[in-house]
Amino acid sequence: MGTQSNDYLTVAAIDFGTAYSGYAFSTRSDYLKDPLKVCAHPWAAGTLMSLKTSTCVLFDKNKKFCSFGFEAEDHYSSFALDNKHKDYYFFRRFKMKLFDKLHLKRKFMLEDEMGRKMPAMDVFSACIKYLKDHLMNKCLQQIPDVTDDDIRWVLTVPAIWNDSSKQFMREAADKAGIMDKHLMIALEPEAASLCCRHLQVNIIGGCSIGFVPFAPGSKYLVFDAGGGTVDITVHEVQASGSLKELYKANGGNWGGTYIDIAFRNLLADIVGNDVMDDFQATQMMDYIDLFREFEGKKRTFKNDMTQKIHFKVPLALNEEFKKRKGKDIKEQIETKPKYNKSITLIGDKLRMEAHIAKGLFEEACGSVAKHLKTLFAEGQVHDVPTILMVGGFSESPMLQDVIRKTMPDKRIIIPAEPGLAVLKGAVIFGHDPSVIQERRCRYTYGVKTSVPFKAEVHPEAKKFVDDDGDVLCADVFDRHVKIGQPVEYGMSQVTKSYVPTSKDTKAMVFSFYSSDQAEPTFVTDQSSTLVGKLTVDIGGSGTDRSVSVQMTFSETELKVEAVEQQTGKKTKAKFDFLGIIIPFRNKNTYGFSRERPMGTLNEDYLLVAAIDFGTAYSGYAFSTRGDYNRDPLKVSANTWGAGNLMSLKTSTCVLFDKNKKFHSFGFEAEDNYSGYALDDEHHDYYFFRRFKMKLFDRMQLKRKFMLEDEMGKKMSAMDVFSACIKYLKDHLMKRCLQQLPDTTDTDIRWVLTVPAIWNDTSKQFMREAAQLAGIESDHLLIALEPEAASLCCRHLPMNTLKGCSGGFIPFGPRSKYLVFDAGGGTVDITVHEVQPSGSLKELYKANGGNWGGTYIDIAFRNLLADIVGNDVMDDFQATQMMDYIDLFREFEVKKRNFKNEMTEKITFKVPIALNDNFKKKRSKDIKDHIKTKPQYDQKVNWIGDKLRMEASVAKGLFKDACDSVAQHLKSLFSEGQVKDVQTILMVGGFSESPMLQAVLRNSFPDKKIIIPADPGLAVLKGAVIFGHDPAVIRERRCKVTYGVQTSYPFKKGTHPESKKFTDDAGEECCADMFDKHVENGQAVVCGESQVTRSYVPTKINQKKITFSVYASKDPDPVYTTDPNCTHLGSLTVDLQGSGLDRSVKVQMTFGDTELHVTAIEEDTQKKSKAKFDFLS
Repeated sequence: MGTQSNDYLTVAAIDFGTAYSGYAFSTRSDYLKDPLKVCAHPWAAGTLMSLKTSTCVLFDKNKKFCSFGFEAEDHYSSFALDNKHKDYYFFRRFKMKLFDKLHLKRKFMLEDEMGRKMPAMDVFSACIKYLKDHLMNKCLQQIPDVTDDDIRWVLTVPAIWNDSSKQFMREAADKAGIMDKHLMIALEPEAASLCCRHLQVNIIGGCSIGFVPFAPGSKYLVFDAGGGTVDITVHEVQASGSLKELYKANGGNWGGTYIDIAFRNLLADIVGNDVMDDFQATQMMDYIDLFREFEGKKRTFKNDMTQKIHFKVPLALNEEFKKRKGKDIKEQIETKPKYNKSITLIGDKLRMEAHIAKGLFEEACGSVAKHLKTLFAEGQVHDVPTILMVGGFSESPMLQDVIRKTMPDKRIIIPAEPGLAVLKGAVIFGHDPSVIQERRCRYTYGVKTSVPFKAEVHPEAKKFVDDDGDVLCADVFDRHVKIGQPVEYGMSQVTKSYVPTSKDTKAMVFSFYSSDQAEPTFVTDQSSTLVGKLTVDIGGSGTDRSVSVQMTFSETELKVEAVEQQTGKKTKAKFDFLGIIIPFRNKNTYGFSRERPMGTLNEDYLLVAAIDFGTAYSGYAFSTRGDYNRDPLKVSANTWGAGNLMSLKTSTCVLFDKNKKFHSFGFEAEDNYSGYALDDEHHDYYFFRRFKMKLFDRMQLKRKFMLEDEMGKKMSAMDVFSACIKYLKDHLMKRCLQQLPDTTDTDIRWVLTVPAIWNDTSKQFMREAAQLAGIESDHLLIALEPEAASLCCRHLPMNTLKGCSGGFIPFGPRSKYLVFDAGGGTVDITVHEVQPSGSLKELYKANGGNWGGTYIDIAFRNLLADIVGNDVMDDFQATQMMDYIDLFREFEVKKRNFKNEMTEKITFKVPIALNDNFKKKRSKDIKDHIKTKPQYDQKVNWIGDKLRMEASVAKGLFKDACDSVAQHLKSLFSEGQVKDVQTILMVGGFSESPMLQAVLRNSFPDKKIIIPADPGLAVLKGAVIFGHDPAVIRERRCKVTYGVQTSYPFKKGTHPESKKFTDDAGEECCADMFDKHVENGQAVVCGESQVTRSYVPTKINQKKITFSVYASKDPDPVYTTDPNCTHLGSLTVDLQGSGLDRSVKVQMTFGDTELHVTAIEEDTQKKSKAKFDFLS
């Protein structure tokens, strides 16, 4: 909150309401004479005159402001009549989009009436600017020389709004041209209370002779019922005349628009939602008129009324219904028993019985009554004798009657114009903001810190050792004020001293938390929520600097001031509830920070959404920042259905039509393609399944790489992958919007999983496919699958980890374990060590092979092909796709139950079509044919539509894959960095196989094998966790030696003559030199550049330096033409100017999940564009 100037001439208040908005102002001298003498503007809408206008705003196709209020409604309606409205953006009743939005961000997007989006900040600021400019014009008519600097502005918000919503409104006002230091935020029920205190008793309904509601010592509840919310505060008048808040602000979204929604739902129940939606979209003028009429009618509804209510219904609504349904609304009503005789349509009049009209108030009024009963049961409130009803909805006799009946022992006071009380009171508040002397904290507030670890108090899971060797407890909630605590106006409630974590720190940033509990222990408690950050600037250098920070929680917004303790100078300090969160260090306790840059990545995110793009199955999951802080494993995922099968993943299959246009994905794609195949209509379609592994180990992968579908037809691989990612992204967004209605793309940090053994080319391919799918690069992280699974398992309770017994803790500090991620396509392996801080260090480079679960499917298909012939299997797959898919769906379920100790025969239901195909080609049954194959005699037989095989044959399907796994692991455990690792963590869908589990136990009897309850979901959940905290992986190992092709001064006798050349400067050089940057197996710290090189151009006018990037399995390759060297791609660095004396410093980072590069011109120190490209 800015420093308020007392050098003002006028107070101007803007009441930005859900349904209606307005403004009022008064001069300082007028206020001193009569606080209620304020000027407001009358707004007109047809025959209606009001001191408020509709909260609607219209923008043109370029998102430029057109009009506001009733005028915006009329303009948009007129454009709609001429069918010219489709390019316009029309927003109405949007204020409530900020209600209770804890993780509101500056980039939050609003949808207009037609679903088109604009930044909410632009919409709100345009509305405020319009009202500000309109007010200034009105004010200048009375005070000709008034300027912006002469005005103290007041903007009203509900008292139950959180800090981020208040800050959003402040920043919107700033963008509208209201300077921060000239603006105050007023809480609506407080403002209404101040207005009513100045009203004469004879114009306050409910005040009888001799009763003075605002005398010193009197207590009253302010019930502010507006368009969107019911907002409640409880006040006590002090001897000085100031007000003390007795109970924290509270309420809910039960305002007057709740009744409008109920009315619309009634109409939709009669005519259908589709008709109402189309009526609204195509006949906006009629739609607005209908609800304007209802707005006037609903204020007259009374609980004791018995007469029918009638509304004029636009003819267009009946015509739209008739066009869609083939009958009149009148006939439709007669078919609905619950409305028969209660609702009738006569001409253009809709008539309803009184009980139907009154029923529209049931939900809202019921919620209000329930809340008030609970509130008056509270100790601080139960003896409050008076309820003051204000706000537009308080004009409703229905609501008044409910409160009187619910609280018969309370005195109900209603001013003459309850809808204007907030607006007038906001002006009064602007003149005397200190009149509210004491408030109650709505939440417990504090910051995240660390304290000395106490074994008898703190959980082991939160213990870590900092850089100074101190043993600390992480995630402690350092409480500043308690929920419900009385806080005095203008007084700081908290003073703390803080020191920087490093000598060069210029600003300290603290994570700021709230809780609805009085005594939260940890910021990870379920009640704790990360709400924003506090930034404090600090001058000088050194770790002995300290800043004294004072925080004030008693005003309408949180305030902070800071003083450097060494100099006594004030320093800049600011809360930000709309920005990024970074940890801190506290002098009173302790702290640490693990944050680091991950390339250019969005920090301003609301939730993390992860897509696990698997070989056989794919899925997604997401979680909000708040949920992650309370429980990292609390993620939301989608349940997919295929026949009777329900799964948290769907099949990795995609279908395109003959024009290569996306058709469907997953189980739906399988079923659609199968259906077309039954009708022999599938030939023109493109059907891809299990194609992810086409990217595995492709060092020469290119953007134009083509994929073959199941019938051998080709499509661009980039198009196929991006279409799949887009489908999962869009599906996730729809699911997310059900839980978080206002979520936009910019609120999300996306994570895409890839095997750790994939090369840089394949990772870049997936990133570019994601970008083509609509995921911005700075919103995307690539997660390595075994790392993600490891992160998931670290958060699982020990009792859910099979293999953890006898007090064994697999993830304690310095513990080592091998992550064995067996998915559909690959077995992906990493080796981790837990650091004292809780971060992870990779001990050995990522490794593995293509021995995943689909290896078993291939073995099964090969078995069938060996029996019936490849030609029969190919024809069966091509012509009977539904049967083919069902066969392998059944096998997928069966194979997960194969056990090493099983002896009974295994039975599969095999489609009759396979036998028919075989009979057509071979002129005999499969049953007879099997008998001619000695290797299957008595081991495999065919009975009807059942294939039965001995257990030995079924188990044999696993042999090749399991043998490869065992051999690889034995070789791996002989390596020096791995041989003392005692624990294997099995994750991935294939790890659910008892066959694979038995192979690992038998091969490594001395190792502890740990398997989580749902190993197939570990990667997906862990990817979400990784998105929230990518810095948790602290160190990785290089899989190859990286370098660039360069030239060195030629040395005779050392370099071969065949590589000698002369450059532009006349120097003899040796070509094809391997300039090594990092070595195979080298430990690299994540987020830190491992290599800094300076390069100069070889030509005077060169504008770019392009390097060929190479990889080698050898630790010290000499030339890029050596046998083990592979050309990966290029690194391009832009150059400015001309000449051979220019140089550019290039820093490369090899420790993240992808390679990163930055470049700086050494002469100018300006950043230059630098980029890896492995796909050209």
